[in-house]
Amino acid sequence: LSADLAREVEAVANAQDIKLAFDDPVAVSEMVMEKTATNNSSMFQDIQRGAPTEIDAICGAVVEVGEHVGVETPVNRVLWHLIRALREAKKD
Repeated sequence: LSADLAREVEAVANAQDIKLAFDDPVAVSEMVMEKTATNNSSMFQDIQRGAPTEIDAICGAVVEVGEHVGVETPVNRVLWHLIRALREAKKD
């Protein structure tokens, strides 16, 4: 899942001629996950509280820019909607 997310971000960046700061976004994503595996992310904490998350600015932005440049981002889209649904369910 994380590899697919990273590849979609890379594709959106490439479509805009944006050079990422690293050559392998999948490897960077995996490294970050390994280093933070025992952490409770701020987004997870936000979901638990029913608070707004940064999902719109992360996956939502990837999806919206992807649409603008003609790059499909199905994994980011699903994650974006799932996190928003979790937050809404937690608010109720």
